[in-house]
Amino acid sequence: MSATTLRVMVFGERGAGKTLYLAGLFRGMSVSGPGSVFTLQTGEVDRLKLNRIYADAVNPLLKNFPPSTHWQTEPWRFDCQITNRHGTFRPLSVEYLDYSGEMLDPLDARLGMTDEEIEVDPELRALRGYRDHADAYLLMIDGLKLLRMLRGAPELAGWLEHYLSDQLQVMEQRLTGTGGRPPLHVVVSKWDLLDGRMVDGVPVTLGAVAGLVARQPTFAAHLDGRAQDRDAPVRVIPVSVTGPFAALDEETGEIVKVPGRPVQPYNLDVPFTALLPDTIRWRREQLLADTGPSGEGVERKLNRRAALLAHARAFVGSARGPLAERLDRWATRRQNGGSPAMSIATAGLAGELLHQLGAVLDEQESRSRARLREIQEEHQRRRQAVATESEAITLALQGFAVRLAEFEEKNPGSLLGEVLS
Repeated sequence: MSATTLRVMVFGERGAGKTLYLAGLFRGMSVSGPGSVFTLQTGEVDRLKLNRIYADAVNPLLKNFPPSTHWQTEPWRFDCQITNRHGTFRPLSVEYLDYSGEMLDPLDARLGMTDEEIEVDPELRALRGYRDHADAYLLMIDGLKLLRMLRGAPELAGWLEHYLSDQLQVMEQRLTGTGGRPPLHVVVSKWDLLDGRMVDGVPVTLGAVAGLVARQPTFAAHLDGRAQDRDAPVRVIPVSVTGPFAALDEETGEIVKVPGRPVQPYNLDVPFTALLPDTIRWRREQLLADTGPSGEGVERKLNRRAALLAHARAFVGSARGPLAERLDRWATRRQNGGSPAMSIATAGLAGELLHQLGAVLDEQESRSRARLREIQEEHQRRRQAVATESEAITLALQGFAVRLAEFEEKNPGSLLGEVLS
């Protein structure tokens, strides 16, 4: 069991590729590769399920791709694992909630559900609960639909604004007092269908797609709200599970498998890589936001953030260091009604804790842009020396920072509404 677990709510309509993306993510990160410092592990049954989904998707003898998820919520839990001569360390777990996209619109007449059934349905309740307490959101945009919209398909006129508005509305129902808007990763699936394709004489690029998303009225307002409230920023990340193995049939407008073409996944690890760095920086920003003068206003704000401090504590792995112990004592004081003056003084400890984690990220990103290959080799050497959970999560963070720096350098327009420093 990992010391830290992040919960990710995956948003996307039916057929957007949520389940297939998760299967591809696990497939790609469950085996060590050049520069990797950990592998993903999951339970045996889930491993077999995910492998079957992926195998069916890349099997040229099967004409169709795997079917969409049925009416259910299904969490997929992945453990980051580092194994060396000192033992096995699992400093981080990530749990994704998968479900049928139609569950976001249970009033659809095709489902035939009554108001009462919607209120008491256990799967819908689980969906709402997960949304309210997720550490990050992942929003899938169907790359094929996006391409058809860009090409002027009349039935998709206005689709992107309507789709984003629907998804954001569900996100904004998140209960107040749960820490604001978490990191949002907008994942454009089936990117190989879009990348470089000519539309109106202009090639499709990530910058163009990110700009299009950011200009949608509802999404633009959402970005403004995040910036004003100093919430986490938004990333736009292009991914592909199959690469050129799947191609667009121009006659039918459908995706078909092309036997003989290679399966080349693209960027499947980037949304996963961004989770912990974005969450840490967001929590740090939340904790260190301006509290104003001492007194009642400060006390109210500190009270709201008490839960965040416990959350921050988890981000140092086993968290047995002096700072974490002092943070425990701070939380105990808060529960016992500590004074505003004591709260203000000790609140800095949480900031110090998150600053240490943030400093790891900042330093690593700066170094990684300068010498990526050397750092990957360094991480491999340090991987063999990891002896504690704290060392494991620090190394994982540094590995994440290297991969993010590489991605951002190649895709400078991928970060929207950045408010974190």
